[in-house]
Amino acid sequence: MARRFPSGDPRFFAASQLALTQMSQGGIYDHLGGGYARYSVDERWLVPHFEKMLYDNAQILDSLALDFAAQQKSALPRAGGRNGGLAGPRNDDPGGRFCSSLDADSEGEEGRFYVWSLDEIRDVLGEDDAAFFAARYDVTAQGNF
Repeated sequence: MARRFPSGDPRFFAASQLALTQMSQGGIYDHLGGGYARYSVDERWLVPHFEKMLYDNAQILDSLALDFAAQQKSALPRAGGRNGGLAGPRNDDPGGRFCSSLDADSEGEEGRFYVWSLDEIRDVLGEDDAAFFAARYDVTAQGNF
Protein backbone atom coordinates (compact mmCIF):
# COMPACT_ATOMS: atom_id res chain seq x y z
CA MET A 1 0.00 0.00 0.00
CA ALA A 2 1.33 3.45 -0.89
CA ARG A 3 2.01 5.90 1.91
CA ARG A 4 -0.55 8.69 2.16
CA PHE A 5 0.78 12.18 2.77
CA PRO A 6 -1.25 14.88 4.54
CA SER A 7 -1.26 17.02 1.39
CA GLY A 8 -1.65 14.06 -0.95
CA ASP A 9 1.66 15.10 -2.52
CA PRO A 10 4.85 13.08 -1.82
CA ARG A 11 6.92 16.25 -2.26
CA PHE A 12 5.65 17.18 1.22
CA PHE A 13 7.62 14.24 2.59
CA ALA A 14 10.79 15.20 0.69
CA ALA A 15 10.63 18.75 2.05
CA SER A 16 9.98 17.67 5.63
CA GLN A 17 12.70 15.02 5.46
CA LEU A 18 15.21 17.60 4.24
CA ALA A 19 14.24 20.01 7.03
CA LEU A 20 14.51 17.31 9.70
CA THR A 21 17.88 16.18 8.39
CA GLN A 22 19.29 19.71 8.30
CA MET A 23 17.90 20.51 11.77
CA SER A 24 19.32 17.29 13.19
CA GLN A 25 22.78 17.84 11.75
CA GLY A 26 23.05 21.52 12.60
CA GLY A 27 23.55 23.77 15.55
CA ILE A 28 20.02 23.82 16.95
CA TYR A 29 20.20 20.09 17.77
CA ASP A 30 22.06 19.22 20.97
CA HIS A 31 24.10 16.29 19.65
CA LEU A 32 25.31 15.29 23.10
CA GLY A 33 22.43 16.13 25.43
CA GLY A 34 19.51 15.59 23.06
CA GLY A 35 16.71 17.94 22.13
CA TYR A 36 16.40 20.94 19.85
CA ALA A 37 16.82 24.61 20.66
CA ARG A 38 13.99 26.88 19.57
CA TYR A 39 15.97 28.64 16.84
CA SER A 40 19.41 29.86 15.80
CA VAL A 41 20.86 33.30 16.41
CA ASP A 42 23.12 33.34 13.36
CA GLU A 43 22.61 33.04 9.61
CA ARG A 44 24.52 29.72 9.40
CA TRP A 45 22.26 28.06 12.00
CA LEU A 46 25.38 27.17 14.00
CA VAL A 47 24.71 29.04 17.24
CA PRO A 48 21.44 28.10 18.90
CA HIS A 49 19.33 30.26 21.15
CA PHE A 50 20.05 28.14 24.20
CA GLU A 51 16.48 27.33 25.14
CA LYS A 52 14.64 24.05 24.72
CA MET A 53 10.88 23.89 24.92
CA LEU A 54 9.11 20.60 25.55
CA TYR A 55 6.22 21.44 23.20
CA ASP A 56 8.63 22.28 20.34
CA ASN A 57 10.54 19.06 20.90
CA ALA A 58 7.33 17.01 21.12
CA GLN A 59 6.28 18.26 17.70
CA ILE A 60 9.72 17.53 16.26
CA LEU A 61 9.63 14.04 17.78
CA ASP A 62 6.22 13.50 16.14
CA SER A 63 7.69 14.60 12.80
CA LEU A 64 10.66 12.25 13.24
CA ALA A 65 8.23 9.40 13.93
CA LEU A 66 6.21 10.23 10.80
CA ASP A 67 9.45 10.34 8.82
CA PHE A 68 10.36 6.90 10.11
CA ALA A 69 6.87 5.51 9.37
CA ALA A 70 6.93 6.85 5.82
CA GLN A 71 10.31 5.32 5.00
CA GLN A 72 10.33 2.30 7.30
CA LYS A 73 13.83 3.47 8.02
CA SER A 74 15.32 6.77 8.99
CA ALA A 75 18.54 8.66 8.64
CA LEU A 76 17.76 10.16 12.02
CA PRO A 77 17.09 7.35 14.52
CA ARG A 78 19.57 8.65 17.04
CA ALA A 79 18.11 12.15 16.92
CA GLY A 80 14.65 10.76 17.60
CA GLY A 81 15.85 8.67 20.52
CA ARG A 82 17.91 11.47 22.02
CA ASN A 83 15.09 13.95 21.51
CA GLY A 84 12.66 11.70 23.36
CA GLY A 85 14.94 11.98 26.37
CA LEU A 86 14.24 15.69 26.72
CA ALA A 87 11.31 14.83 28.97
CA GLY A 88 13.58 12.73 31.18
CA PRO A 89 15.90 13.48 34.09
CA ARG A 90 17.55 16.61 32.64
CA ASN A 91 14.14 18.27 32.60
CA ASP A 92 13.25 17.60 36.26
CA ASP A 93 14.24 20.16 38.81
CA PRO A 94 15.89 19.26 42.13
CA GLY A 95 12.57 19.78 43.95
CA GLY A 96 10.95 17.01 41.92
CA ARG A 97 8.79 19.32 39.81
CA PHE A 98 8.50 18.65 36.11
CA CYS A 99 9.73 21.46 33.87
CA SER A 100 8.40 22.15 30.40
CA SER A 101 11.45 24.10 29.24
CA LEU A 102 15.14 24.59 29.76
CA ASP A 103 15.93 28.31 29.91
CA ALA A 104 18.52 29.98 27.72
CA ASP A 105 19.90 32.08 30.58
CA SER A 106 21.83 30.27 33.29
CA GLU A 107 23.33 32.19 36.18
CA GLY A 108 23.08 35.39 34.13
CA GLU A 109 24.88 33.96 31.11
CA GLU A 110 23.33 32.88 27.82
CA GLY A 111 23.78 29.14 27.34
CA ARG A 112 26.13 28.54 30.26
CA PHE A 113 24.83 25.01 30.88
CA TYR A 114 24.43 24.14 27.19
CA VAL A 115 27.96 24.72 25.97
CA TRP A 116 30.19 21.65 25.94
CA SER A 117 33.94 21.89 26.37
CA LEU A 118 36.21 19.60 24.39
CA ASP A 119 37.03 17.72 27.60
CA GLU A 120 33.32 17.18 28.33
CA ILE A 121 32.81 15.88 24.80
CA ARG A 122 35.69 13.43 25.33
CA ASP A 123 34.13 12.29 28.62
CA VAL A 124 30.79 11.57 26.92
CA LEU A 125 31.98 10.13 23.60
CA GLY A 126 35.40 8.70 24.33
CA GLU A 127 38.62 9.77 22.65
CA ASP A 128 38.05 8.37 19.12
CA ASP A 129 34.43 9.45 18.72
CA ALA A 130 35.21 12.83 20.28
CA ALA A 131 37.96 13.40 17.70
CA PHE A 132 35.53 12.60 14.88
CA PHE A 133 32.81 14.80 16.42
CA ALA A 134 35.23 17.68 16.99
CA ALA A 135 36.46 17.54 13.40
CA ARG A 136 32.88 17.41 12.03
CA TYR A 137 31.64 20.33 14.13
CA ASP A 138 34.82 22.43 14.29
CA VAL A 139 35.19 22.02 18.05
CA THR A 140 38.48 23.23 19.51
CA ALA A 141 39.74 23.74 23.04
CA GLN A 142 38.69 27.39 22.59
CA GLY A 143 35.19 26.45 21.34
CA ASN A 144 33.62 26.65 17.90
CA PHE A 145 31.85 30.01 17.90
